[in-house]
Amino acid sequence: MIDFGWCRSTVVSAVYPPPEDFVFVHRFSVMNLDFRVLTQLFRTM
Repeated sequence: MIDFGWCRSTVVSAVYPPPEDFVFVHRFSVMNLDFRVLTQLFRTM
């Protein structure tokens, strides 16, 4: 199962990042590829 609450909070944190949380923003940009794959997976279902 995919935790949609976690996905939502991740997207919100990426759009509105805290000023001190640059590491998380970088980590999200790395995870962005996985997020796109996940979106494609939902479209095929």
